[in-house]
Amino acid sequence: MNKKEYFQNIANKLQSNTPQGCTSSKFTFLKVLEYWVRYLQANPDYLNPEAVIGLMDFETQTELVNALAQIDRQNKLDGSAPLAVARGNYCGPHGAIFLKKYPHKDFHIEVARSIENIKHLSKDVFTDNEWKRFLNTVIPLFMKFAWQELNKGTDESDSTMQRVEKLQEMFHLNDDEIELILYLWIQEYDEMEVKGIKKRLTCGMRTRFTEKDLELIPIATGLSKQRLSELTNSDALISKLGILDNDMDLDGDIVRHLNGQNEITKVGDIGIAEDSKIPFETLAKDRPEADTLVYLLANHDYKKPLNILFYGRAGTGKTELSKALANELGLKMYTIKAPAEQDRFGGEGGMYDAILRRRVRTLRLAAWQCENTNAIILVDEADQMLNWLEKGMLNMLMEDIHTPIIWISNSMTFVEESTRRRFDFSMEFKNFTAEKRALQLHSVLNALHVPDMISEEEIQNIAAEYPVTVGGYTKAIQNAIPAAKQDKGIAVTVIRKMLDAHANLLNIARDNTREKTTHAPAYTLTGLNIDQNIDDIVEIAENFNGIWDKLNDKDAAQSLNILLYGAPGTGKTEFVRFLARKLNRNLVVKRASDLLGMYVGETEAKIKAAFKEAEERKAILFFDEADSFLNDRNGAVRNFEVTQINELLTQMENFNGIFIAATNFNARLDNASRRRFALKVKFDYLTREGIETVWHSFFPKLECPAQVKHMTTLAPGDFSAVYNQLRYLPAHKLTAECIADALEKEVEAKEGGDNKRKMGF
Repeated sequence: MNKKEYFQNIANKLQSNTPQGCTSSKFTFLKVLEYWVRYLQANPDYLNPEAVIGLMDFETQTELVNALAQIDRQNKLDGSAPLAVARGNYCGPHGAIFLKKYPHKDFHIEVARSIENIKHLSKDVFTDNEWKRFLNTVIPLFMKFAWQELNKGTDESDSTMQRVEKLQEMFHLNDDEIELILYLWIQEYDEMEVKGIKKRLTCGMRTRFTEKDLELIPIATGLSKQRLSELTNSDALISKLGILDNDMDLDGDIVRHLNGQNEITKVGDIGIAEDSKIPFETLAKDRPEADTLVYLLANHDYKKPLNILFYGRAGTGKTELSKALANELGLKMYTIKAPAEQDRFGGEGGMYDAILRRRVRTLRLAAWQCENTNAIILVDEADQMLNWLEKGMLNMLMEDIHTPIIWISNSMTFVEESTRRRFDFSMEFKNFTAEKRALQLHSVLNALHVPDMISEEEIQNIAAEYPVTVGGYTKAIQNAIPAAKQDKGIAVTVIRKMLDAHANLLNIARDNTREKTTHAPAYTLTGLNIDQNIDDIVEIAENFNGIWDKLNDKDAAQSLNILLYGAPGTGKTEFVRFLARKLNRNLVVKRASDLLGMYVGETEAKIKAAFKEAEERKAILFFDEADSFLNDRNGAVRNFEVTQINELLTQMENFNGIFIAATNFNARLDNASRRRFALKVKFDYLTREGIETVWHSFFPKLECPAQVKHMTTLAPGDFSAVYNQLRYLPAHKLTAECIADALEKEVEAKEGGDNKRKMGF
């Protein structure tokens, strides 16, 4: 910017006669002239003096002033009334005929003033004969001017013409389609307003054509009504591409391209997929369907559609497997990502409709790019398209494109049945097990050339605690590499901090290792009062655990269902924690508050989701406080109580894994529920020997008083409560007597104090 001559240059531009508005482009200006020629040829009454006269150059405008003045002089000689242009407010402040003034003053100023007066005339100030004479004067002059300009044409370097050519080339549009698009774009300009026809009806952010608007389209474009119908029906290319919607609105991306606000190459979001950081063999492990995918893609002849669906929870490796597939087959993969920028110029449906149109258009562009090469198209984050795109358009899209498409979606809730049938192959993705996540971590470490950055133990721990995606692991490790050069311990801390932040941001539930941590200082099975051999129960669970590891999704359901019942605090929950630690399994704990819903069917859905979560994680599922789900259906008052129990029984039958339920009231259990449990274990109050054993687990330095051994309704939970109450007392104050008193109070609090009686005395 030249600071010295900055405003002088602006002044020179302002003083020039360069037309403004749509006429700043020669191409656009000529199209406006073309449309007005067609309008006026069809109906002279369409004339809008302000628009038409404003398009003329100064020489033609001067010729018009002279022609109108000559008509006015002739009227006077004939004794006729002066032309309407010389009457009333159109003559100036004193009512004098404006044409008398301009020869005596500055020529350009007076002509310009006269032109402004003429431009603002309307039919209602004329008689019929006057209006006819006015039209017969203005229209021939305009036609003469328009033909001259159109014959001159425009230079090939005209930027608008270049953008139009780019649009036609990019979307394979024919001349008729381009003509319709150009008219729908240019008709928005003020110079295109036709007198007597309101251009648009506006409702909020939406605009619609009136019937008279629609009548102008074939006139302006020279296209027949039949041809227009062919160009705008749902099967037409510009409809398939989302360039035009049902209300004849142009897509915002197209308008901005024609306006010069963006380049057509930036319309859409096509990219080339990066190579997968994890080998195909690793991702395909325990996925026999992956071999089918390789076969389908390797043998595809590109003469018919091939639509593949990857669906399931976010972060389960759908995108990574897609990229690994392309690498395995040596194929280029084009990615269609969701637009980062929200389109504010949508038609019906607003922003979402505009985004969907853009994605449809981008997908077709990618398909055209693949026409002469073997490739795969990846439609990532396809949820909106599959769930909300108009069914007919989506189905047509899936049938028209012969390049293989992998669609990735987290949700299939609202996908139509007819659309589901069009997928040649589908693959559901469930949460990775800790074992698979550990393999992913190894792959990421190898890909980043730091295979020994963290120990095997830390890899297993991180994989168990953080169920994040490969991308999450990659970012965490990349940021920890500088720290690892100094101290590997610091690197592990950095990785955990990064993964904590990543999981919190994405609301990823981490595996809660605290669920299986004992609440006792030193847990022991020895003191528990159980009606079966505890070692046998543990051995049965260990044997099933070995079988469980070998089960896959296609095997018949095998489960070990265990019922723990007995009074509160007798050790049921602590036993479940012990079993999870013993079997080295994660523990999914669901309490009544987690499962009971306020709406019809909500509880059943939560029960189903709990079993699914545990099965995907290969974790033990524990329903604490399960009384409300196991009660006898004969005593059910409401229908939903029955359906909840039925849902639980159904899930138990189809579950792969260990399911444990704890209840306080065995007598109330539904008979069918009892039969579903292979093991039914009763937990009772502690015996004298059990009391002494549990006492030494919590208070190993103190002897158990006799008064405590004589309590008949003492449970491990009472010891836990007293331990938490007294654990921070100074050592000299923590005596056997104060512990015994606290236990006595716990016993008295049970069942209104009925448990106070002593044993044998």
